[in-house]
Amino acid sequence: STSDEEEAAGGCYTTLPSSLPSPPSGDPPACNNDGAFPMRLHGMIQWIERNYSKLSGPIYWLSHGRAFVIQDNDTLVTKILPHFFGQTKMQSFTRKLNRWGFSIIKSGRDKGAYMHR
Repeated sequence: STSDEEEAAGGCYTTLPSSLPSPPSGDPPACNNDGAFPMRLHGMIQWIERNYSKLSGPIYWLSHGRAFVIQDNDTLVTKILPHFFGQTKMQSFTRKLNRWGFSIIKSGRDKGAYMHR
């Protein structure tokens, strides 16, 4: 039997790379506090996907597009979050994800990814 998360995630499976490449040259755009958190989150993930090779960024969408994976907290916190959210604490970022209705998928192929409930 499949869990709700597996069914919602479409049963997709993503293999994470064993190591991450160097970050791209150039900085992310300056922090812009305009817009709601979900819009800025979406913009951040889009920027990362344009500037890192496939599945190599610190955060990326799963292939079905309904969930994302954070795979490199250090790079996310030191290089990306300050530009998009003006913050440098992973705990603050995850608390904000939770407050906006994102939760971690607890089982299935997409276990560990964040999905909006």
